[in-house]
Amino acid sequence: SSFGRDDLRRVRDVVAEFARAQCALPEGAADLALAVHEVAVNALVHGDSGGTIALWRDDQSLVAEVGSAGAIRDDALFDRTIPLAGNADGRGLWMANQLCDLVQVRSFPGEVVVRLYLDVD
Repeated sequence: SSFGRDDLRRVRDVVAEFARAQCALPEGAADLALAVHEVAVNALVHGDSGGTIALWRDDQSLVAEVGSAGAIRDDALFDRTIPLAGNADGRGLWMANQLCDLVQVRSFPGEVVVRLYLDVD
C-alpha cells in the first residue's frame, strides 16, 4: 500500500500489528515497526513523494519492503556506517540495521527498495 507524510503513524501501527499477529515477540514487533518507520521517513525526505510498503512472512522471517522514488549514494556501506555526532543524515538506515536481522537496499533507475527482515523462528 502507499503512504505519505500524514501516514507515518499508521505505517508504524500496521507493521507492529502485523508482526504481533505473526507471533513476533513484543520487542521484535516494536523493533520492526521502528525500523520501517525510519526507512519510511527516509523515503519521504529523500524521495520525490510518498512511498509504498509491503509486508509478508517467509519461512523464517517477517519481511517489510519499503519502496520510493530516488537514488542511493555510491558508498557501498552507507547504511552500515555509524552516523557522525551532530549529523542528521544516515541515521535511519543505520538504525534499521541495528534493529533488524537483515536489511537489503536495492537501487533501480529512479527507485530505491529497502527490504527488512526480522527472524521469528
